[in-house]
Amino acid sequence: MMALMILFVSCTGNQTSNTTSSDSLTIEAQQGVVLDTITHHLHKEIVEGRETPSYDILFRVLAAKGDDEASRQFNSSLTKAFWGRDDIPLDSVIHTQADSLSRAFESELKEFYDFTGGDNFSSQYTYEIQSSVAEDSYPGLSAYRMALSSYLGGAHGSYEEYCVNVNNLTGRAIHYSDFFRDESLPQVKKLIQESLMQKNGCTSMDQLVEKTSICALGEVYVRDNNFLLLADSVEFLYNPYEIAPWACGLVTARVAYSDLTSCIVPDALPQK
Repeated sequence: MMALMILFVSCTGNQTSNTTSSDSLTIEAQQGVVLDTITHHLHKEIVEGRETPSYDILFRVLAAKGDDEASRQFNSSLTKAFWGRDDIPLDSVIHTQADSLSRAFESELKEFYDFTGGDNFSSQYTYEIQSSVAEDSYPGLSAYRMALSSYLGGAHGSYEEYCVNVNNLTGRAIHYSDFFRDESLPQVKKLIQESLMQKNGCTSMDQLVEKTSICALGEVYVRDNNFLLLADSVEFLYNPYEIAPWACGLVTARVAYSDLTSCIVPDALPQK
């Protein structure tokens, strides 16, 4: 499904630093759930006391606190959207994912390290997940995004973002099929293209590709985990290599609700 789901293997941790905490930072939604940040950090040097390869894994995930039905459903919506799991709690998913990554990283780094001496290296694998909720989320919703940055060797690291829109009263996610009319998707894609052209000062898609390389690797799309419902518009996100080269970074486009009126399922948005 997504990169956030990689390396789900059975393992246990053996880290020099292994901490989980709930920060004091609190985000109060307009209505309903209240969110706190869960932090889980793992760090290990392959050989303690020597300059050897290491890894650093950090999860900072906003989660609903409380044991009411809306809070439980909110967290379940997150585990389903980002990890494809709805059978275990969010904090358990985070621990399982972090431990799985730590075992895989340690095993891979040891393959390249010469414990007898000689030419060694001290590079560090990093894997960091940071979540946020847009300040201008549509009233009654949390426009929730998860950013994954990592470095696992190679010429450069990796950066990806995924998102989900959650109803603050019910805790349920709004999927693209709940929000966009099926027959309207060609029109939505056209509006996204027009937004990208306007944003980059282009008058045609050919010019956009030639000038920016956006859409050189693929066409814009609409699906779960790539749109945010904001106060006055919908923002669409495209990760590196999805529609454009790495150098373009994260590509975003906004389309106003006023332009999407005929494309939106009636009553898909909460009443203001």
